[in-house]
Amino acid sequence: MGKLFHKNQWFYIPYFSFLLIGGFILLFFKKTDIHLFINQFHFSAADFFFKYYTNVGDGFVIASAIFLLLFFSYRNTIIMAISTLLSTFIVLMFKEVLIGGIDRPKLAFLKIHQVLYYVPGVNVHLNYSFPSGHTVSGFSLFLLFALIAKDKYLKFIFFILAFCIGYSRMYLSQHFLIDVYCGSLIGVITTTLAFLWVSRWNNSKLEFSLLHTLRIIKHDKQAKN
Repeated sequence: MGKLFHKNQWFYIPYFSFLLIGGFILLFFKKTDIHLFINQFHFSAADFFFKYYTNVGDGFVIASAIFLLLFFSYRNTIIMAISTLLSTFIVLMFKEVLIGGIDRPKLAFLKIHQVLYYVPGVNVHLNYSFPSGHTVSGFSLFLLFALIAKDKYLKFIFFILAFCIGYSRMYLSQHFLIDVYCGSLIGVITTTLAFLWVSRWNNSKLEFSLLHTLRIIKHDKQAKN
């Protein structure tokens, strides 16, 4: 575990800094006050960027990423699949069983007659706020990319990309900070555990990819002919 953190400190250290600062903010301020502060800062370029970038955390994008990973490494594909299944189960347990339909910012502020800014063209949801599923997916995806990457600066860029998905959920008033904070924890923990577990599987074939398998099949067909 320690070796993994050391090799990927350019992702984990910024992330732990986010946890520390975010935890302090959540401890001393109400979630509605935090959201009102964030909601002040809007401009057209950010509206456009976050409106579309937030979709990187969609299930379709994650499923596409898992499929594309097949062409590079079976092992990494399995890691992503396990992390996705486990994190999805945890999110559904919170949303449907353990906590239920907690109000999202729009409904919460409607109840107290407080006006928020909403990005034009975005369908803002009302319920099932905790945790943020997009944030879970975003941190899962980009942490795996960081664990695979060799370059330390690329690992840091992947953290920024994951963080921006979480921030987009608050910027668009789809979630509160607490939803994003805990969503990131679910994504990071499940991916880290899946990576540690699957990395111990002693099977050399897992280092192959679908491209490698297709080459072997093609070679075998040519040899028979």
